[in-house]
Amino acid sequence: MKSNFLEKVESTIKKYGLLTPEKGAVVVALSGGPDSVALLDSLIRLGYDVVAAHCNFNLRGVESCRDEIFVKTLCNNENIKLEIISFDVEARRRMTGESVEMACRELRYEWFDELVKKYDAQALATGHHRDDNIETLFLNLLRTTGLRGASGIKPKGDRRVSPLIECSREEIMNYLAMRCLDYVVDHTNNENEYRRNKIRNVVIPAIVSQFPDACERLAASIANLSDDLNLFDEAVSEWRGKYLSSENTVDINELKRDHNAPVALLYRLIEPYGFNREQIADIINNATSGSRFISREYEAVVSRGILRISRLDESELPRNLKMKITDVADFHALTNANQATFDVSILENNPKWEVRAWQSGDRIKPFGMNGKSKKLSDIFNDAKADDRVKHSPIVVTRDNEIVWVAGFRQSDLFRVDENTKQVVTISF
Repeated sequence: MKSNFLEKVESTIKKYGLLTPEKGAVVVALSGGPDSVALLDSLIRLGYDVVAAHCNFNLRGVESCRDEIFVKTLCNNENIKLEIISFDVEARRRMTGESVEMACRELRYEWFDELVKKYDAQALATGHHRDDNIETLFLNLLRTTGLRGASGIKPKGDRRVSPLIECSREEIMNYLAMRCLDYVVDHTNNENEYRRNKIRNVVIPAIVSQFPDACERLAASIANLSDDLNLFDEAVSEWRGKYLSSENTVDINELKRDHNAPVALLYRLIEPYGFNREQIADIINNATSGSRFISREYEAVVSRGILRISRLDESELPRNLKMKITDVADFHALTNANQATFDVSILENNPKWEVRAWQSGDRIKPFGMNGKSKKLSDIFNDAKADDRVKHSPIVVTRDNEIVWVAGFRQSDLFRVDENTKQVVTISF
């Protein structure tokens, strides 16, 4: 007989079409914490063929080793297939300039994607639950968001599923107790260094102390907003067919006559072209005077009320240099020696870009040096690069300032942090 918890998980899986027992393996992200252990156990009991995947980020010393030993023991005792990987997070951060949270996120999801392909799995399952969703709502609101960010974590997307998304943290803990399942606790979850922890440990408890049913109501609101988003996306698809011509032009005056929120609508209409909300607001405000706006692959020229979108001439960017803008909530990029990520502010004021070989005397302000510059020759020596490697690096400059030394370091300028709303990925 299934417990109420298992019935709830099974109901969520069926409601959103997350998984099918007969479709093959499911890769389960297994940290060893209560959420992932409950996820792994519930999927096994519901008849799924699982492959556990554990990431050791080596950030918590003995505790990181403890977690790895725990998942090995758990999977060995239950005869569960287990994959483990060890990451050098600081090496990644030196390359990309990302925050610790962002670096860990990108490293693990890149590896998870590889495992899904390796096992021809139907999906990656994560332990995101109802309370995670509420925390994400607050995080997105603090970053400034719209309907998409306010609708929380999607139960399904890009071969990733969250079967526990309708279960509360309390329900998960009760299930573990009922099943007598052990788990490990990450002590950093109780520290308030990161925004999410502050929301989890300070903000939400304060709200619940005044409004005991707040979490249930917030979860219901997220579900309502998600439904509204689906309707909105359908409407935008219809509006795109009406207002965006086959020649990629938009009559701004018509848009403004027909709608009370022209900025929001235009942003959604031309979202695939990579323009941000600030640019869209300027387009609406300068519809008659004439202005030019640039994303990394397209330009938008507005004059006499007509917006025209076209691909950038190759001369606008150095040969082989590509740029892509992604909302931080959707950001997920494979990173290698030919790729770097920055805050979208790096594109402000139409900077001049150059890709060239490094030169003697070149300096960069590396991530982690509080704005101080360092000679590239010293960076190569610190990395113990051999002579062949030291003579090969390519640098990318923005208005003559080096922002990236491919394969080695990127500048502290315009780095991705907790305030970033959009991420620019630069690659060759």
